[in-house]
Amino acid sequence: MTEGDDQSLRILMLTVVVILLTTWILFPPRRLRTLIGRLYLHNVISSRAATTTTPSTTNNNDDKLRGTVSGLFVYPVKSLRAVEVASVQLDSKGFQDDRRYMLITPLPLPIWKTSFADGEPTHRFLTQRQSPRMATVTTKIVKNTTDDRHTSIEFSTHLLPGETVTVVSTKTPTIDSDTREVYLAKLWDDVVRVEDMGNEASAFFRKVMDADDMLPDELKDIPVRLVRQSLVDRRATIETFTPPSARLLPNCENPPISLVDGFPILIATEASLAELNRRIKANNHQEIPMSRFRPNIVVKGSAAMEPFEEDRWKVISIDGVIFHIVKGCPRCKQSCTDQINGNVSEEPLLTLREFRVMSPRKQPDAVFFAQNAIAAAGMEGKTISVGAHVQVLQWGGPEWGDEQ
Repeated sequence: MTEGDDQSLRILMLTVVVILLTTWILFPPRRLRTLIGRLYLHNVISSRAATTTTPSTTNNNDDKLRGTVSGLFVYPVKSLRAVEVASVQLDSKGFQDDRRYMLITPLPLPIWKTSFADGEPTHRFLTQRQSPRMATVTTKIVKNTTDDRHTSIEFSTHLLPGETVTVVSTKTPTIDSDTREVYLAKLWDDVVRVEDMGNEASAFFRKVMDADDMLPDELKDIPVRLVRQSLVDRRATIETFTPPSARLLPNCENPPISLVDGFPILIATEASLAELNRRIKANNHQEIPMSRFRPNIVVKGSAAMEPFEEDRWKVISIDGVIFHIVKGCPRCKQSCTDQINGNVSEEPLLTLREFRVMSPRKQPDAVFFAQNAIAAAGMEGKTISVGAHVQVLQWGGPEWGDEQ
């Protein structure tokens, strides 16, 4: 090799190093995966929109139009009764007005401590798992027609005839929010920053707890506070189940979520409920309504829809709003609570254990119904309505969270 060749090789190697280094700086691995994910999603959407697929005689998965939206629900307060809506707008955290509030109770201070350390949670969230009668509390959202920054929520329950309580909150940080009592509350594995909504609401919900004949002894006679998620708090979707195309540019962060258990949207189908109820009736038990599963979106299937086919949905479009279907939803005892009167029965868990244990080796006690979803990036501000068409843009294998 001549001296000139050697120098040319060094220049070539240096050029390659500079290109690789520049690419690494401009497009680090996470950003590169995010961009590739968005390009791939765009290709999926484009290719499905450009083709008209003929249903197969052996596999109806090829028919992308699966049905229409038959129900839309938000849950302003975590674990209180649903509010059915005709249409709903997506914001940065999922459905607008969905689970921005919750009830909390104080955590006991360990005997070896004199106070909680900075950053430690002082409270924990409360749900129908502990107080089934929370299901009796109705929530009425009242929008301010002259100032859309303020929203009122009115609470009532047949357990407290004639009693109502109303709280008002703002969409943007204000001096008022700075004066609210602030807590750190445990929500599953997260610690969230929440703001107290006042003593009147606290007294109302304490009365609801007192009227709950199924409340465990450790929750009797302790404070119950209604809180909202602080406007500066940031929870995010679980990394393992967040598709790259759902991440937010420029920093490729996972999308924020409200006070949901872990995912912003839950989708269920009428076909799956019908199959479950068929099996429940075969066990000589009473059928259950969809409200037991507390979905955000209910899909009424076309003639081609199969029960539980949503297990295999990967990307769907609801009148142009794109959702990633990311993980099956494991069901707990809360699904056994009647969402009108708060009574608890053994269904649907009893029947679900017969045919919906989907990962017997790794999750032998978990049964699944409905699918968790995350909106694709760029869906904020879009609206979906009852009657909207549901199309499956991509099918794939089911995800049960075995590797979480």
